[in-house]
Amino acid sequence: MNYCENCHAACEGDVCPFCGTKKLRNATAEDFCYLCQCDEWQCDGIADALEENGIHCVAMPYGRGVESQFGLPLSVYRMFVPFFHYERARDFLEQMQSARTEELRKGLLQNIGRLNIGLRLERRLSKKLKIPRERVLDFCADIIKSCGAISCEKNNGATGGFIFCYADECTLTLDSSTYEVLAIDLTDK
Repeated sequence: MNYCENCHAACEGDVCPFCGTKKLRNATAEDFCYLCQCDEWQCDGIADALEENGIHCVAMPYGRGVESQFGLPLSVYRMFVPFFHYERARDFLEQMQSARTEELRKGLLQNIGRLNIGLRLERRLSKKLKIPRERVLDFCADIIKSCGAISCEKNNGATGGFIFCYADECTLTLDSSTYEVLAIDLTDK
């Protein structure tokens, strides 16, 4: 596997997927490799789970310069693991994501009756999806049931946040406290 010293990324190809450089070298066992980026509240849980499974990791604060300019703590972290644990860490992270997706899906399905949508968005989606308006919420429920991944991101300083349901054909965005459909972004095929 190749290694980009700029991004600390392990990659299969001849080009770094993050910065596009072709100046790559073979990864060594001691190289710390980028694993994921996560919010502050997720970071501790992921780090603890990796450490419990014998995978050493390092979390580095990462964010916009404006946050540090105002003396605010950086709210995003990038996690790195030694290359000799990289594949195991990726597999473990994928298992964690899959379990988290099923946990979120279960919660959404238990609250499917609370799913709602604004009239204006419902009209736009009805036209865009070419389905009757009364079927838009059913379409959203079907995405929740069948999507490949679900993530929840909190708003900084707020109690609520956003739930993203990633399906092949689209991404559904919900308000995590009201279960209101905020957007459906269709993927271009």
